[in-house]
Amino acid sequence: MQRCHRADTRRAQQVSQQGFNPPNPTPGRITVQFTDPLMAESFYSVYDTMGRVLYQRPWPKGMASEEVDLGRFGSGTYILKLTTPEGVCTERVVVE
Repeated sequence: MQRCHRADTRRAQQVSQQGFNPPNPTPGRITVQFTDPLMAESFYSVYDTMGRVLYQRPWPKGMASEEVDLGRFGSGTYILKLTTPEGVCTERVVVE
């Protein structure tokens, strides 16, 4: 289930469609990839189902992909959140 929020929802949805679609369920490793590199500093966060931040990492301007290992947190459901100047996208990811 993917959600994007912001006044410029169209741009946030473009960001999500470009590569913020991890496989579900996953054994743990996912690659977040964009066809167009991000144009501004951004960051992504991993949350557990209780809303606790487990991991947060900056995503520098111009970066096009990043491998994320959710398996290190164990089996379960996590929320992957991408925050850019254009908006915020969240994706629920199940790790087997």
